[in-house]
Amino acid sequence: MQQWTKKRCRGGFGIATKDYNGKLVKTWAFPTRMKNDASILEAKAIRTAMLKALEEGWTSLLIHSDYKVLVNRINHRCIGLS
Repeated sequence: MQQWTKKRCRGGFGIATKDYNGKLVKTWAFPTRMKNDASILEAKAIRTAMLKALEEGWTSLLIHSDYKVLVNRINHRCIGLS
């Protein structure tokens, strides 16, 4: 989930994790002052989720995102978003 306040030049993203039964396990919120568009924040959120999974020692990860181009790039190990 992303939120952007243009007037204040602040935004952020959050990560929610669930177990295999759908029970909420952990959440994180990350404020940011980045003046990037939503696609950059989405990429940063996905990267952060993957890093948090590594920190937690999780061996399986399912990421939900509505940014199809980015998800396809990750799944096919492509570089760049254009």
